Amino acid sequence: MANVKAAAAAVLRERHRRSPRSTVIDDRRAAVLRYSRERRRKLDEAAKQVWSTTPISVERLAVELNRRLDPGSILACEIISEEQVADAYFDLYEGAAGRRQLITSGGCLGWGVAAAIGAKIAQPDRQVAALVGDGSFQFGVQALWTAARYEVPILVVIFDNNAYQANRKYLQQYGGRAAKTGRYIGSWLGSPEIDHVSISKAYGVDAEHVIDPNQIGSALDRAARATSDGRPYVLDVKIRPRFDSTWHDFFSVARRLPRQT
Repeated sequence: MANVKAAAAAVLRERHRRSPRSTVIDDRRAAVLRYSRERRRKLDEAAKQVWSTTPISVERLAVELNRRLDPGSILACEIISEEQVADAYFDLYEGAAGRRQLITSGGCLGWGVAAAIGAKIAQPDRQVAALVGDGSFQFGVQALWTAARYEVPILVVIFDNNAYQANRKYLQQYGGRAAKTGRYIGSWLGSPEIDHVSISKAYGVDAEHVIDPNQIGSALDRAARATSDGRPYVLDVKIRPRFDSTWHDFFSVARRLPRQT
Protein backbone atom coordinates (compact mmCIF):
# COMPACT_ATOMS: atom_id res chain seq x y z
CA MET A 1 0.00 0.00 0.00
CA ALA A 2 1.40 3.39 -0.93
CA ASN A 3 0.60 6.95 -1.85
CA VAL A 4 0.26 7.02 -5.64
CA LYS A 5 2.56 10.01 -6.20
CA ALA A 6 5.23 8.73 -3.83
CA ALA A 7 5.12 5.25 -5.35
CA ALA A 8 5.31 6.60 -8.91
CA ALA A 9 8.29 8.78 -7.98
CA ALA A 10 10.05 5.77 -6.42
CA VAL A 11 9.44 3.65 -9.52
CA LEU A 12 10.78 6.44 -11.73
CA ARG A 13 13.93 6.76 -9.62
CA GLU A 14 14.51 3.01 -9.85
CA ARG A 15 13.96 3.07 -13.60
CA HIS A 16 16.65 5.77 -14.00
CA ARG A 17 18.99 3.89 -11.70
CA ARG A 18 18.74 0.73 -13.77
CA SER A 19 18.93 2.52 -17.14
CA PRO A 20 17.30 -0.35 -19.03
CA ARG A 21 18.11 -0.90 -22.69
CA SER A 22 15.72 0.78 -25.11
CA THR A 23 14.75 -2.66 -26.37
CA VAL A 24 13.41 -3.54 -22.90
CA ILE A 25 11.12 -0.52 -22.99
CA ASP A 26 10.05 -1.26 -26.56
CA ASP A 27 9.32 -4.88 -25.68
CA ARG A 28 7.25 -3.84 -22.66
CA ARG A 29 5.30 -1.32 -24.76
CA ALA A 30 4.60 -3.97 -27.40
CA ALA A 31 3.44 -6.43 -24.74
CA VAL A 32 1.03 -3.87 -23.29
CA LEU A 33 -0.38 -3.14 -26.75
CA ARG A 34 -0.85 -6.86 -27.44
CA TYR A 35 -2.63 -7.29 -24.12
CA SER A 36 -4.89 -4.29 -24.79
CA ARG A 37 -5.86 -5.52 -28.25
CA GLU A 38 -6.65 -9.01 -26.94
CA ARG A 39 -8.65 -7.61 -24.04
CA ARG A 40 -10.70 -5.47 -26.43
CA ARG A 41 -11.25 -8.46 -28.73
CA LYS A 42 -12.61 -10.53 -25.83
CA LEU A 43 -14.88 -7.69 -24.71
CA ASP A 44 -16.25 -7.24 -28.22
CA GLU A 45 -16.88 -10.96 -28.52
CA ALA A 46 -18.66 -11.08 -25.16
CA ALA A 47 -20.91 -8.19 -26.19
CA LYS A 48 -21.63 -9.81 -29.57
CA GLN A 49 -22.85 -13.01 -27.92
CA VAL A 50 -25.52 -11.16 -25.90
CA TRP A 51 -26.14 -8.26 -28.28
CA SER A 52 -29.82 -8.96 -28.97
CA THR A 53 -30.94 -10.61 -25.75
CA THR A 54 -34.06 -9.48 -23.91
CA PRO A 55 -33.94 -8.30 -21.17
CA ILE A 56 -31.07 -6.13 -22.37
CA SER A 57 -27.53 -7.24 -21.56
CA VAL A 58 -25.29 -4.93 -19.55
CA GLU A 59 -22.65 -5.38 -22.24
CA ARG A 60 -24.98 -4.03 -24.95
CA LEU A 61 -26.08 -1.10 -22.81
CA ALA A 62 -22.48 -0.21 -21.91
CA VAL A 63 -21.36 -0.31 -25.55
CA GLU A 64 -24.25 1.92 -26.63
CA LEU A 65 -23.52 4.39 -23.83
CA ASN A 66 -19.83 4.49 -24.72
CA ARG A 67 -20.65 5.17 -28.38
CA ARG A 68 -23.19 7.91 -27.81
CA LEU A 69 -22.00 9.76 -24.73
CA ASP A 70 -19.69 12.67 -25.38
CA PRO A 71 -15.94 11.87 -25.13
CA GLY A 72 -15.72 14.71 -22.60
CA SER A 73 -18.67 13.58 -20.49
CA ILE A 74 -18.69 12.99 -16.73
CA LEU A 75 -20.13 9.66 -15.53
CA ALA A 76 -21.37 9.23 -11.97
CA CYS A 77 -21.42 5.43 -11.76
CA GLU A 78 -23.47 3.80 -9.01
CA ILE A 79 -24.31 0.50 -10.65
CA ILE A 80 -22.76 -1.67 -7.92
CA SER A 81 -22.98 -5.32 -9.05
CA GLU A 82 -22.70 -4.50 -12.77
CA GLU A 83 -19.94 -1.94 -12.39
CA GLN A 84 -17.03 -4.18 -13.36
CA VAL A 85 -18.79 -5.44 -16.50
CA ALA A 86 -19.95 -2.00 -17.66
CA ASP A 87 -16.73 -0.17 -16.77
CA ALA A 88 -14.71 -2.37 -19.10
CA TYR A 89 -16.54 -0.87 -22.10
CA PHE A 90 -16.16 2.80 -21.15
CA ASP A 91 -13.36 4.76 -22.80
CA LEU A 92 -11.88 7.19 -20.30
CA TYR A 93 -9.67 9.88 -21.78
CA GLU A 94 -6.61 11.70 -20.52
CA GLY A 95 -6.44 15.45 -20.17
CA ALA A 96 -8.55 18.00 -18.38
CA ALA A 97 -11.34 17.81 -20.97
CA GLY A 98 -11.41 14.00 -21.19
CA ARG A 99 -14.20 11.72 -20.01
CA ARG A 100 -14.28 11.32 -16.24
CA GLN A 101 -15.83 8.67 -14.03
CA LEU A 102 -17.04 9.31 -10.48
CA ILE A 103 -17.16 6.25 -8.21
CA THR A 104 -17.08 5.46 -4.51
CA SER A 105 -15.72 2.61 -2.42
CA GLY A 106 -17.66 3.70 0.66
CA GLY A 107 -20.48 1.19 0.28
CA CYS A 108 -23.35 3.68 0.63
CA LEU A 109 -26.31 3.89 -1.76
CA GLY A 110 -28.16 6.84 -3.26
CA TRP A 111 -25.32 9.22 -4.05
CA GLY A 112 -25.20 8.80 -7.86
CA VAL A 113 -27.93 11.17 -9.06
CA ALA A 114 -27.00 13.84 -6.52
CA ALA A 115 -23.32 13.57 -7.49
CA ALA A 116 -24.25 14.00 -11.15
CA ILE A 117 -26.20 17.15 -10.27
CA GLY A 118 -23.19 18.50 -8.41
CA ALA A 119 -20.88 17.67 -11.31
CA LYS A 120 -23.16 19.47 -13.76
CA ILE A 121 -23.32 22.55 -11.54
CA ALA A 122 -19.51 22.56 -11.38
CA GLN A 123 -19.06 21.82 -15.10
CA PRO A 124 -22.19 23.20 -16.84
CA ASP A 125 -20.70 22.92 -20.34
CA ARG A 126 -19.98 19.19 -20.08
CA GLN A 127 -22.43 16.33 -20.59
CA VAL A 128 -23.12 14.59 -17.28
CA ALA A 129 -24.79 11.19 -16.82
CA ALA A 130 -25.73 9.28 -13.69
CA LEU A 131 -25.58 5.52 -14.25
CA VAL A 132 -27.44 3.93 -11.35
CA GLY A 133 -28.96 0.61 -10.37
CA ASP A 134 -32.69 0.50 -9.70
CA GLY A 135 -32.07 -0.11 -6.00
CA SER A 136 -29.56 2.73 -5.84
CA PHE A 137 -32.00 5.01 -7.65
CA GLN A 138 -34.63 4.47 -4.97
CA PHE A 139 -32.18 5.53 -2.26
CA GLY A 140 -31.62 8.94 -3.87
CA VAL A 141 -34.59 9.51 -6.17
CA GLN A 142 -35.56 12.78 -4.46
CA ALA A 143 -32.52 14.40 -6.09
CA LEU A 144 -34.61 14.55 -9.27
CA TRP A 145 -36.68 17.30 -7.66
CA THR A 146 -33.53 19.37 -7.31
CA ALA A 147 -32.63 18.72 -10.95
CA ALA A 148 -36.11 19.82 -12.03
CA ARG A 149 -36.32 22.93 -9.86
CA TYR A 150 -32.89 24.27 -10.77
CA GLU A 151 -32.97 23.07 -14.39
CA VAL A 152 -29.90 20.88 -14.09
CA PRO A 153 -29.84 18.97 -17.40
CA ILE A 154 -28.36 15.61 -16.44
CA LEU A 155 -29.06 12.22 -18.01
CA VAL A 156 -30.02 9.42 -15.61
CA VAL A 157 -29.76 5.83 -16.88
CA ILE A 158 -31.26 3.20 -14.57
CA PHE A 159 -29.79 -0.30 -14.88
CA ASP A 160 -33.07 -1.94 -13.88
CA ASN A 161 -32.91 -5.63 -12.96
CA ASN A 162 -35.72 -5.57 -10.38
CA ALA A 163 -33.30 -6.44 -7.61
CA TYR A 164 -30.69 -5.54 -5.07
CA GLN A 165 -28.42 -7.80 -7.06
CA ALA A 166 -25.36 -7.13 -4.91
CA ASN A 167 -27.23 -8.65 -1.96
CA ARG A 168 -28.00 -11.72 -4.04
CA LYS A 169 -24.37 -11.98 -5.08
CA TYR A 170 -23.03 -11.98 -1.54
CA LEU A 171 -25.73 -14.29 -0.20
CA GLN A 172 -24.77 -16.71 -2.96
CA GLN A 173 -21.09 -16.42 -2.07
CA TYR A 174 -21.78 -17.12 1.59
CA GLY A 175 -23.05 -20.53 0.48
CA GLY A 176 -25.67 -20.86 3.23
CA ARG A 177 -29.40 -21.50 3.07
CA ALA A 178 -30.02 -18.75 0.49
CA ALA A 179 -27.54 -20.29 -1.94
CA LYS A 180 -28.96 -23.77 -1.43
CA THR A 181 -32.63 -22.79 -1.77
CA GLY A 182 -32.42 -19.87 -4.23
CA ARG A 183 -34.28 -17.70 -1.71
CA TYR A 184 -32.40 -14.41 -1.39
CA ILE A 185 -34.04 -12.37 1.36
CA GLY A 186 -34.38 -8.64 0.78
CA SER A 187 -33.26 -8.83 -2.87
CA TRP A 188 -36.28 -9.00 -5.21
CA LEU A 189 -37.81 -5.62 -6.09
CA GLY A 190 -40.78 -6.92 -8.06
CA SER A 191 -44.26 -7.69 -6.68
CA PRO A 192 -45.12 -4.86 -7.05
CA GLU A 193 -42.74 -3.66 -9.73
CA ILE A 194 -41.52 -0.10 -9.20
CA ASP A 195 -42.53 2.32 -11.95
CA HIS A 196 -39.43 4.50 -12.15
CA VAL A 197 -40.80 6.44 -15.10
CA SER A 198 -43.95 7.53 -13.25
CA ILE A 199 -41.89 8.42 -10.19
CA SER A 200 -39.53 10.53 -12.30
CA LYS A 201 -42.42 12.35 -13.95
CA ALA A 202 -43.96 13.01 -10.54
CA TYR A 203 -40.75 14.87 -9.67
CA GLY A 204 -41.10 16.89 -12.88
CA VAL A 205 -38.53 15.01 -14.97
CA ASP A 206 -39.35 13.43 -18.35
CA ALA A 207 -38.60 9.71 -18.54
CA GLU A 208 -39.18 6.59 -20.61
CA HIS A 209 -38.89 2.80 -20.40
CA VAL A 210 -36.39 0.97 -22.61
CA ILE A 211 -37.14 -2.73 -23.03
CA ASP A 212 -36.02 -3.66 -26.57
CA PRO A 213 -32.22 -3.58 -27.12
CA ASN A 214 -32.81 -1.99 -30.52
CA GLN A 215 -34.47 0.96 -28.76
CA ILE A 216 -31.38 1.96 -26.79
CA GLY A 217 -29.83 4.16 -29.46
CA SER A 218 -32.95 6.18 -30.26
CA ALA A 219 -33.75 6.55 -26.54
CA LEU A 220 -30.26 7.91 -25.85
CA ASP A 221 -30.66 10.32 -28.75
CA ARG A 222 -33.95 11.63 -27.29
CA ALA A 223 -32.32 11.98 -23.90
CA ALA A 224 -29.38 13.89 -25.41
CA ARG A 225 -31.76 16.31 -27.14
CA ALA A 226 -33.62 16.89 -23.87
CA THR A 227 -30.46 17.65 -21.92
CA SER A 228 -29.20 19.87 -24.75
CA ASP A 229 -32.45 21.80 -24.40
CA GLY A 230 -31.73 22.27 -20.68
CA ARG A 231 -33.92 19.52 -19.19
CA PRO A 232 -32.98 16.46 -17.10
CA TYR A 233 -34.06 13.11 -18.52
CA VAL A 234 -34.38 9.55 -17.16
CA LEU A 235 -34.07 6.26 -19.06
CA ASP A 236 -35.30 3.17 -17.19
CA VAL A 237 -33.50 0.34 -19.02
CA LYS A 238 -34.66 -3.20 -18.21
CA ILE A 239 -31.49 -5.30 -18.02
CA ARG A 240 -30.87 -9.01 -17.67
CA PRO A 241 -30.46 -10.12 -14.03
CA ARG A 242 -27.57 -12.34 -13.02
CA PHE A 243 -29.84 -14.49 -10.84
CA ASP A 244 -33.25 -15.83 -11.84
CA SER A 245 -34.90 -16.11 -8.42
CA THR A 246 -37.97 -13.93 -7.90
CA TRP A 247 -38.69 -15.34 -4.44
CA HIS A 248 -39.37 -12.78 -1.72
CA ASP A 249 -40.16 -13.09 1.97
CA PHE A 250 -43.87 -12.32 1.65
CA PHE A 251 -46.41 -11.63 4.39
CA SER A 252 -49.74 -9.80 4.44
CA VAL A 253 -51.07 -7.62 7.22
CA ALA A 254 -54.46 -7.25 5.54
CA ARG A 255 -54.95 -11.00 5.10
CA ARG A 256 -53.20 -11.98 8.35
CA LEU A 257 -50.70 -14.09 6.43
CA PRO A 258 -47.45 -14.85 8.30
CA ARG A 259 -44.01 -14.72 6.74
CA GLN A 260 -43.53 -17.21 3.92
CA THR A 261 -40.09 -18.58 4.80
